Amino acid sequence: MKNKSELEEIIAKLREAAKKSPENIEGHFYLACALLEDGQQSGLIEEFNKALELDKNKEYHSLISYKLGLFYYSEWGYDRAVGEFEKSVEYLPRFKADESFKQVFSAKLYYTLGNFLILRLHHGEHSFSEKFRDLRRAKECFHKSFGACFADTKLREKISEIEDIIEEEWNRADDEGDIFKWYCEEGD
Repeated sequence: MKNKSELEEIIAKLREAAKKSPENIEGHFYLACALLEDGQQSGLIEEFNKALELDKNKEYHSLISYKLGLFYYSEWGYDRAVGEFEKSVEYLPRFKADESFKQVFSAKLYYTLGNFLILRLHHGEHSFSEKFRDLRRAKECFHKSFGACFADTKLREKISEIEDIIEEEWNRADDEGDIFKWYCEEGD
């Protein structure tokens, strides 16, 4: 991590580069990332949006949406962050990067999305069907992350933890009669 004066110097250079080459996606993206790292909100979303706008072929949307998700989490919480991470997953097949970086990024993205889906459940009120949907999606994300990372003990533990949470939620909901209500709602 850079110190404050180094980061300010980098931001100034990136601002100048973005002015000189306003059609350069990477210039706007790196400026937004530097602003995010420095904790500056002024201009950050505009720079990310400019990068998205310039990315006509959507080759970098996945990476940009991932970074936006991290920002939204810090400012607005889990719902907006999860929305951006889901967009990142949607654009992942078009992501222009070498295969090794794409594989690492994919694993990180799915792992992050899985964690945020679980964390979101612990903040706010959610129906049984919302909890169950998010838990299943989180488990799916961890499996995809695990597949991209090959073998990782931490991911195996997360998957096992998710399976335990799903079972606990199912049993709790069954005791409270939520499963029957959910089943009736799904049938409508």
